[in-house]
Amino acid sequence: MTATSVTLEQFRTLASDRRVIPVIRKVHKSELSAIELYQALAQERPGTFLLESAEHDLTWSRYSFVGVNTSAMLSEVAGVAHWSGRVPEGIIADTDPLSVLRDLLSKLHTPEVNSGISVDELPPLTGGVVGFLGYDIVRRFEKLP
Repeated sequence: MTATSVTLEQFRTLASDRRVIPVIRKVHKSELSAIELYQALAQERPGTFLLESAEHDLTWSRYSFVGVNTSAMLSEVAGVAHWSGRVPEGIIADTDPLSVLRDLLSKLHTPEVNSGISVDELPPLTGGVVGFLGYDIVRRFEKLP
């Protein structure tokens, strides 16, 4: 492994006016595939993810994004937003899930989140939310029979 992308002092400076600070750790090719590395880190806990960019038969590609220790998860129960875990401060709840998602994204938005960090060091994903919208979400946008 190589050092993280920012020092503790840089992190503290950036944290003075940002809610999101990318902290990246590069892991160079090892004996483990991206999936094996994910399985070792995730340990079958909920709220983990692997975004893998390997192509076809290749074991490794340029980026593998592994997320563990999710602080909160947003889902829908009977048409109402439902939070599991630690709800981000100031975020609305108990309403339409898409409204909650819009509110979340607007409050987590930090202008120039990568300012002060060398762009050459950063992968294409440095923060935000990760998730999916199920097929049935179309019913919120279109009237279906």
